[in-house]
Amino acid sequence: MDYYMQGGGKVKLVDTDFVAEGGEGKIYVKNKTVYKIYTDIARVMPVAKIQELNVLDHPCIVRPLALLLDKNNQPVGFTMLQAVNTQSLPRLFTNDFRQQQNISDSMIFALLEKMHETIHFIHQHHCLMVDGNEMNYLVDTQTWEKPYFIDVDSYQTPHFPATALMPSIKDYHTQGFSPLTDWFAFAIVACQLLVGIHPYKGKHANHKGLESRMKANISIFNATVSLPAAVRDFAIIPSTWQDWFIRLFEKGERLAPPLLSGKLPAPALRVHVVQGTNNFTVTLLHDYKEPIREHHYYNGLNTIFVKNTVYIQKQPFSLQNTTTQIIYEPRSLTALAATIHQQQLQLTVLSTGEVLALTLNAEQLLCVNNNLYVVQYDKLITIQLRQVNDKLFASSGTVWQIMPNSHQVFQGIIYQNVLGKPYLVIPYQQSCAILAVPELMGYKLINAKHDKGVVMLMGRKNGQYDEIIIRFNDNYSQYDVRVLENRDILESNFVTLDNGVVIHIPEEGEMHIFHRQANAMKTIKDPFIRTSMRLCHEGTSVLFYEGTTLFGMKMK
Repeated sequence: MDYYMQGGGKVKLVDTDFVAEGGEGKIYVKNKTVYKIYTDIARVMPVAKIQELNVLDHPCIVRPLALLLDKNNQPVGFTMLQAVNTQSLPRLFTNDFRQQQNISDSMIFALLEKMHETIHFIHQHHCLMVDGNEMNYLVDTQTWEKPYFIDVDSYQTPHFPATALMPSIKDYHTQGFSPLTDWFAFAIVACQLLVGIHPYKGKHANHKGLESRMKANISIFNATVSLPAAVRDFAIIPSTWQDWFIRLFEKGERLAPPLLSGKLPAPALRVHVVQGTNNFTVTLLHDYKEPIREHHYYNGLNTIFVKNTVYIQKQPFSLQNTTTQIIYEPRSLTALAATIHQQQLQLTVLSTGEVLALTLNAEQLLCVNNNLYVVQYDKLITIQLRQVNDKLFASSGTVWQIMPNSHQVFQGIIYQNVLGKPYLVIPYQQSCAILAVPELMGYKLINAKHDKGVVMLMGRKNGQYDEIIIRFNDNYSQYDVRVLENRDILESNFVTLDNGVVIHIPEEGEMHIFHRQANAMKTIKDPFIRTSMRLCHEGTSVLFYEGTTLFGMKMK
């Protein structure tokens, strides 16, 4: 389809330029320019509002630039600059993602300072965000310290009211909108970045829903609210900000945030005394010097990732970065580190430091059951390893096409939006399933994990986060879906054992056990079960890690 930029040239948008579809229309990207095309042209933003938003010329604000016209010179949308190399802000709420990307608390403080500064800039220019919910930010993945403010077309300007407001950041104690309601929304997002939970989540005996808790000023800082163990230590919050949070969320005051200045806290690692219960026998397997961030098992080999070190059968090897994947040559079980260096795949033999001769562009890596895949713009490429006379060789293998601009790479799985329809791309064995999953329609995905025929996804829809559980048959041609609504913690915690049994901790004090191909499910309620216990396995044995320690767990 051909379009014309007002005051600019012609652009032809095709299917491969598609990024996403929302309630108002479709998003395309081409040559680092974003194009928003409205479904209902009556809702197209007036040129006068674009002009009023021109004052928000700031490196962190992705504002509308020009009207987009169709062949009849009818306004149908607008253009923006593309924020490249970004990730959605809610992914930084989760412990797993922060550990995998080596995102430190100091990076989060720097990010919050930049968000604070940018919101102040917006207010200085007589505009309001109004709908400052977490989905309206992106984060630069090179530093994790620079935010991008998106959906700026919904902002309130001197002559145009705001056009959106998410209930999760709504100020029920204030009529209308002001800089203080923007700061209230920012405080909610900041709280999630710092400790990993919405300030009005957790459990309370009398007030169940988010709106009820917000109206009653009963937050996570209230002693009557119980919290999941996966919530980060409140000690990480600077004292001035903790006081600000309490005044906002508990006392109902409305005020701008203080500066993030002075000495920042360095909370001690929380230590849980882990012991058996009436349901489980727990065994301490190994204690490491730093928190464990991942554990994998393949063919008798345990692989444990701890910061920039990987332990293979307890032998340590240094890693270039925390995104490095470990794979084993199937016959010799030689361990290789797979990483991306200067946009090229690099495979290094851990024991010798030898770099295998393979030239292949790579944007992201995907590892599924010891099979390595490279994501390259619009392609998913399998990497083949072979050993000949004690020498290792690597080559590219089967290639599958994916949508170039509308895919997201998660753990063992790719989600892609195909012209408004949700699809999953699941590599398995020597094949790859690419299938439509209409049950995901309307969700904005935050997290996803695939493990031996089971997929769990965390997505936002209708103002809340749901966990979607999908079980597939052996060739991924059929599936069933179960949804757990309104989750507090935005990461799925499950493992599929080698015998097909799935262990899942959906919330504090509860464990689900089911087979990937059977309907029955056993629920165990036990206060010993915590969301901070990250599940993993060794064959058919259940393991978990918490902090620096790896444990084995058996049912009695």
